Amino acid sequence: MKMVAVITLVLVAEAVAAGSIREDVKLVVCLNGGVPGLILQRATRIASRMYAGIGIPIEWQYGARHCADGSGFLIRFADRAPMSASEGALASAKPWAGTVFDIYYMRVTERVQPSQVEHVLAHVIVHELGHMLQATGSHSDEGVMKANWTTSDYREMCKSPLEFTEHDVQLIHKGFRNWFDHGSVMPAHLAMNRAR
Repeated sequence: MKMVAVITLVLVAEAVAAGSIREDVKLVVCLNGGVPGLILQRATRIASRMYAGIGIPIEWQYGARHCADGSGFLIRFADRAPMSASEGALASAKPWAGTVFDIYYMRVTERVQPSQVEHVLAHVIVHELGHMLQATGSHSDEGVMKANWTTSDYREMCKSPLEFTEHDVQLIHKGFRNWFDHGSVMPAHLAMNRAR
């Protein structure tokens, strides 16, 4: 993972130097209730550091109204997962369907010890936002974008955040650039089809 971190820093530096990622632009993410304030504050702080590590600054807004015009991503925190949710899923993101995704907070609290909740919640936020920025539901074999985290992964999250793979970083940067260039992480022809 150290090699991935070094490669990530190089990719971020190259992207900023090339002007493909502007230092003055932040990704707006709105949070819509359902999580105790201190836990949410700590989780978003961890998530911010994880994205800052790959050159993506985040501006957190509290309340859905800040993202109502589609200028940011909206995270809805649900007490319970819907019946349609996969049995072990902690969240659901459908980047092809818009800018809103759901996190099943009660499932997070049931999955881990209370002392781990803020760390795991941060990783769930980062993971689902990663899907939104990548405009795909695909997963990596390791790291934060892994499909199913193990007990060992949960323990590691509390010590040091899981990392993005080099491929994930490239896809996230592409989505971030598309978001600010076109108002969508998807290529223009797909975004227009979604709007119809």
